[in-house]
Amino acid sequence: NGIRKKMTNKINYIGLFSGGKDSLTMCHYMYKKGVMNEVIYCHTGVGLNEEYVKEVCQNFNWKLNIVSPAPFEYETFVQRYGFPRPTSHSWIMQRLKLNPIRKWYNKEKHKRDIIFLSGIRISESNRRRMNFGKKDNLKKLTGMTFAKPILIWSNDKVKEYIKTYNLKISPIYDILGLGGDCLCGAFTKKEHAPILKVKFPILAERFIELEKNCRGTWGQYQPLQSCNRNEDDGVLCSDCMIGDKK
Repeated sequence: NGIRKKMTNKINYIGLFSGGKDSLTMCHYMYKKGVMNEVIYCHTGVGLNEEYVKEVCQNFNWKLNIVSPAPFEYETFVQRYGFPRPTSHSWIMQRLKLNPIRKWYNKEKHKRDIIFLSGIRISESNRRRMNFGKKDNLKKLTGMTFAKPILIWSNDKVKEYIKTYNLKISPIYDILGLGGDCLCGAFTKKEHAPILKVKFPILAERFIELEKNCRGTWGQYQPLQSCNRNEDDGVLCSDCMIGDKK
């Protein structure tokens, strides 16, 4: 395939490691193949995986590059356009992830040839199936090249891989039922808000302040500031989101 054709000693493969199950699986898979030992993580300001990412990278001796958007980029977006929704998700991701990666890449591209490795999969969601074809495993985007080594992997194959290699997944999955890489709110469900408020009050308070001063609400349901649930309820409710776990 296209990835194998480009596997030469001149190419540096950089894993996009968000801390989610798919990016963990992809990075470890390419690491085991001897292709990748360096990753990049985006500190979006609305994620919960940074310490976990650092731990994994230390365990496997992966070089970790951490990039960040401009200060208060999320707040600036919400103040101008309202909270992210599915229709504006790609827009907020460009600001929180793509722009910082591109800035890092522009500094590195003169030193070495780089291909970024993404853990995106078409089985992940209907939206992904619509946006990517089964053979669409190499893509150029704003001058950067992205490869998708596990594009056609099924959910079961990812689960089996994690089990086979006894990979530690992010503890955020057990709390929120999702990876916690980016909690911009575009695809959150009703159950996420009260758990976030109880378990991660500092981040929740940021969203609540934005709800008070900006248009709309975090997530697609009731305002975060109106959610009330005691801690025991929040823990038990995390099982309601089992369908979100991959």
